[in-house]
Amino acid sequence: MTVPQYNDSLTPFEKAFYSVATHEETLEDALDRANQAFINRSVAGIVWTTTGTKRLPRSQKKFDDVAELIELIEPGITYELRIWEAVDHRKYIENNEDGRDDIPLAHELRWTNGLGTVKILVSATRRSHSSPLPCLVHTVRYQTHPAEGAPPGTSQSIAALEIFTGEDSNGNLVYKDQLMTGAWE
Repeated sequence: MTVPQYNDSLTPFEKAFYSVATHEETLEDALDRANQAFINRSVAGIVWTTTGTKRLPRSQKKFDDVAELIELIEPGITYELRIWEAVDHRKYIENNEDGRDDIPLAHELRWTNGLGTVKILVSATRRSHSSPLPCLVHTVRYQTHPAEGAPPGTSQSIAALEIFTGEDSNGNLVYKDQLMTGAWE
């Protein structure tokens, strides 16, 4: 009998730090916070409305200015929103070989009607966080629906970062969260 050969195509875990800040806010307050949090950052997002779910931007990969994304939000019908920084992990690795820069691995702002805003940041070092929590992360990709106006059968994928923590009492690895990091393709 031969031993089967396995191909582990999962990306390896990396050590990182994350922080979570919560705020009881209206949608308008959350959009102001997004405008401040993502200055000079490329962003993408998804919005849930009473007329359906919409990816933002609808026909391109990402916005280079968060104000462009905010203009598309319809406050009267929106009940949930996620805006994230479109992080290019390859650039991060190439530009941060010495590990000194604290470029975000993931940065996301979420708002849900009645629950307020949550801002989550994951980075390779503690410097970007007021109360850093250690974690393990790895990148995954999800298949997407085609962009608005794209021909059928042209779906692509989008990157996300899964966050895991260690359970102190038994040493188990615990799934904590998933933050979107990619641009729509």
